[in-house]
Amino acid sequence: MAATYVKISRRQFEDWLFDLCPVFERIDDTAGIYICPLSSYVAIKISSSLERSNKMARDADACHMTLISRGTSQVLGNAPGSNHPGHRNCHRTKDWKDNWRGALKSMFAAFKANREYYNALGKKTQEYAQEWVARIEGIRNYTNFKILRDCRQHVLQGHSLTSSQEETIWKFAHPPRKVKAATVERVRVRTKALTIRDRNALICALDKLEAAATTAKDSWTIKFASGFLRARIQKGKIPTERQAKLLREKLRQYNIYVPSVATA
Repeated sequence: MAATYVKISRRQFEDWLFDLCPVFERIDDTAGIYICPLSSYVAIKISSSLERSNKMARDADACHMTLISRGTSQVLGNAPGSNHPGHRNCHRTKDWKDNWRGALKSMFAAFKANREYYNALGKKTQEYAQEWVARIEGIRNYTNFKILRDCRQHVLQGHSLTSSQEETIWKFAHPPRKVKAATVERVRVRTKALTIRDRNALICALDKLEAAATTAKDSWTIKFASGFLRARIQKGKIPTERQAKLLREKLRQYNIYVPSVATA
């Protein structure tokens, strides 16, 4: 027997959702896409057809619930080895309230069972997007270049950049300069300068590293994060190869996101 689909008004849906998740928001310019925050970095995205005809194909008329990054809207998927999936599909049939309630509660359970995993992943995608968007927006007149606009949009949609896209952005951020032959050697040994965006990203990473090291009573790392390297970066000078390597190792040791400028 074919399932009977029903129309659901926005008022009906929002009243139902409010009972389960009092804090939510509807995405502007959409009929039925809602975000329910679970933490600073993770939310449930609910995408559903509302007030549509009840004469629709079964597969075309579904409610999709997924765990996403709040910063980029990237779907976070399932936690490795978890029995709680990070996504659910359900249909807009007569008993939709009960079915959708069960699906939404299972999403809460999926996040609760793997809170650390999802928060870490959501934070990582958010910081990744913030870093590259800041770098692109720091390029003068970036809106005049389609490739930069596309890369920015790509990141904001929760996608990672390819190595080719990253190289393109770096070329815009640090265009090669033409120099006279007599000055080539002098320019070659000149200390590279940091952009304001890169400097801020590194200082933020050092702040987090110093705080984590203080909690762990790691005196060497505290001195490393607060001493000469910080002073060098504050002056706008890029870290040396040795300093960058140590910084990467320490950030990874304390599970802190490594800014791309520290990996260059």
